[in-house]
Formats: sequence, C-alpha cells, structure tokens
Amino acid sequence: MTIPHTHALPQPTHPARSGLPWTSDDYTTLVRLVREGRDLGEICAELERGESAVLDRTRRMLPLEERGGPRDHSIARLRMHLEKDPDYDWSTQMCAKPPPPVYVPPIIKGIGGLADDDVVAVACLLADRPYAAPTSLHRRVFREVRTRGLRRTLEAQWIQGAQENLERVIDTDYDCYYGHPDYPPVYERDWPASYATPEPDYPW
Repeated sequence: MTIPHTHALPQPTHPARSGLPWTSDDYTTLVRLVREGRDLGEICAELERGESAVLDRTRRMLPLEERGGPRDHSIARLRMHLEKDPDYDWSTQMCAKPPPPVYVPPIIKGIGGLADDDVVAVACLLADRPYAAPTSLHRRVFREVRTRGLRRTLEAQWIQGAQENLERVIDTDYDCYYGHPDYPPVYERDWPASYATPEPDYPW
C-alpha cells in the first residue's frame, strides 16, 4: 500500500568523526579552543564531533565536586579553571574517579533484627516458660531459629541451662534455708490464711 503525496524524510547527518575514539590531539585541541573562548558550535565544528561528546569530555575535565552541575555549563566552568590556573591539570582530573558509595545496611526491626545469640537466648526463655508469651511470639521466634539454622545451637544452650539449673537445685540446702529465722519473708508473714490453702488438683 502506498500513500500518495509523501516524501522521504531527510536522514540525520552526523559529524565526520562522530563515534571515533578520542586521541590526545583531540583533547589538546579541545583545551585550546576552550582557552580561546570558542562557543560549543565552533568547538564541535573544529573537532568534527557532536555536542554531547564535547560536553561529556569537558565535564570530565572538571573536578569531581563540580561534575554534578548542568552539562551545558561545563565549557564555561572549564574555561574558568584554565584562566584561573594556567597549569590546570585537566588530564589528572579526567583520571579521577568518584569514591564508591557508602553502603548503609538496612535497619531490620523486630525478631529479624536480633543477633543470632539474642534469638537463641529469647528462644531458650520461651522454651523454659512456654506460657509466658503469646503464641504469635513463639511462632516468630522459632521460625527465625529454623530460618537461620540455629536449632543445634538452641538445643546445646538449652541443655546447658537445664543442667545448671538442676545442679543448683540439687546443691541447695533447703533445710537450712527454710529453718532460717528470717523465713518466711516479711511480705509473706501477714498473708491471709486463705493464701496458704492448697490449690485444687486440676486435671491438666
């Protein structure tokens, strides 16, 4: 299908040396033209390069702290440095690289933000006192234990704590403790008699 009264669109033209590698003579010519006060069009015509390539090279000749400015101001900024310092070392500036970005680790809150030792410690407390915390907390803590592969560490620490508690209970001299004149404590001496009534034996 052909459309009448149509004309071929003009093909865009590129500078003769567009896309070719830059040589040392190109950079020397660029610096000379900037010193002479030539504008962007004149520099592009002299180097036979496109505007983007010229502006990119002039911006790379600036100090690192000035490269974030508008690209179309790079020629004026480079001219200012060349006029201020005749020995301005633009080649060294081109080799300078910005420092790597500082990595800031994300802040993780909740159980996931605890260190491994803290997760194991919390899990040991929940294992010793299963009714001291809601079930949702149990799920989150022990899910974190499984995810991090801390099951063996938790078992070893819980067994060690159980052994220490058992040794403490076995080695306690209860006769000496209960026979002490300060027993029971003062806050227990005035308790009502109903407090001493044993609780019923619930089926659980």
